[in-house]
Amino acid sequence: MKVLQSLLIAFATNVFRATVSARPTLEAPLYELQTVHQFANLTWIENIGIRANGQILATDVGSSRLFLVDPNNTTQASPPVIHQFLRGTTISGLVEVEDDVFYTIGSLESNVYNFTFAKNTTKIWQIDLREYSVTGNTTVSEILALPKVDVGNGLTLLSKQDGTILIADSEGGLVWILNVHTGEYSIAIDHPFLKPIPSAHPPFGVNGLKVIGSDLYFSNTNKGLLGKFPISLKKASPTGQPTLVSNNTPAADDFAVGPDGSVWLTENVRNTLVRVSPNGNITTIAGGVNSTALVGPVAAKFGRGRWDKHVLYVSTDGLLLDAKGNALSTAGKIVAVDTSACEI
Repeated sequence: MKVLQSLLIAFATNVFRATVSARPTLEAPLYELQTVHQFANLTWIENIGIRANGQILATDVGSSRLFLVDPNNTTQASPPVIHQFLRGTTISGLVEVEDDVFYTIGSLESNVYNFTFAKNTTKIWQIDLREYSVTGNTTVSEILALPKVDVGNGLTLLSKQDGTILIADSEGGLVWILNVHTGEYSIAIDHPFLKPIPSAHPPFGVNGLKVIGSDLYFSNTNKGLLGKFPISLKKASPTGQPTLVSNNTPAADDFAVGPDGSVWLTENVRNTLVRVSPNGNITTIAGGVNSTALVGPVAAKFGRGRWDKHVLYVSTDGLLLDAKGNALSTAGKIVAVDTSACEI
């Protein structure tokens, strides 16, 4: 993988407005980023999923495409587009339910660059990669319309055996449970910690989700929250009161949870990757408000192989805005961070 080169662009940081405390972020040296792949302009890598073989499935929310990126292939000029959705489909979250069978969520007739999402158009698709290594074919099937979900965003697996996943509804401020086999879906959690700020643009509350043990971790973008609910692993209903890990994570987007319980969180319009320890201490790992090293980080996943379990892959939107908040360009990328070097 090639070492990340600085992007010579400025970036506006006032799209999301978060309500946070004044708790300081710990000072620490920034860690090296390595570029896995730099995409062309108008490519917004909203989410990533890691296959068992180490390849990275990536959703391009800007152009409604699915890429397959090989982090071991440093000579790959352009990763293959394995599926083109209908233009205007804002595909976002990714979750693997069966081995090499992923699911993604999106809205039709929408425009992520000005944060407009058509109502009653949310859908779920299945992405079957089980034959890809043999035939080079990917089977993508629409499995369900979810008209009650306003803006589907982060996804996480609840039960592989039951085929249940959880959906972050960012605009509705809800967590939904969906059985991908039966098509049944309902509200699992409705709580003030999940709600957006109505006056924010966009009004995005709950964003990232991750089930760890019997806890559901969540982020709230507008309110700058990172927290967790104790839940039932059958219905995802809360079994107790939620805990706020931190209320000082402005522009909180997607995240990954490390083996020690630390949360590696992307702060999107702050151009920052942070590590939030279980006691709530926050350390900047890469980027920063005035940095161009990591422009618009949106998703984070750990590798699955023996060689990269300690490697955190981060995708970006690369979004450059003008003074009025209009998109000028976006050239997203995927970078890697060696977290074994992050002794903090």
